[in-house]
Amino acid sequence: MPTVHVSVADAFVQSQEAFEPQSERVPRISRMLALAIHLKGIIERKDLVNYAEIAELGHVSRPRVSQIMDLNYLAPDIQEEVLFLPEITKGRDPWQERRLRKISYELEWSRQREMWNEMVRDAKKAINICCEAN
Repeated sequence: MPTVHVSVADAFVQSQEAFEPQSERVPRISRMLALAIHLKGIIERKDLVNYAEIAELGHVSRPRVSQIMDLNYLAPDIQEEVLFLPEITKGRDPWQERRLRKISYELEWSRQREMWNEMVRDAKKAINICCEAN
């Protein structure tokens, strides 16, 4: 097995720390997409050859690696928005990874954008409700 210069296991562990008691947190979907882009680069450089190797190093299942890698199929403008979402300052993370994955399964980018815009509206509502309750 080739030498990997980054610890894939550490990247997975860091991505799972969504609910740490911090004043500001990067949204989980932003971290997951960043991880997907990073892992895609590792595969393209041939540091690792397939999802099975990533899964083994990251101590996750191969299907979980596939779920994360599917985020690379999002339209480029959606990826940019996801990567630059504002930090979460109060309450729970309103951004749902499962819902973002469903968007990535849509082949037409125009439809992805419609679905994304709906997700953004729902997240903003959740943020407003959270802030009003506090």
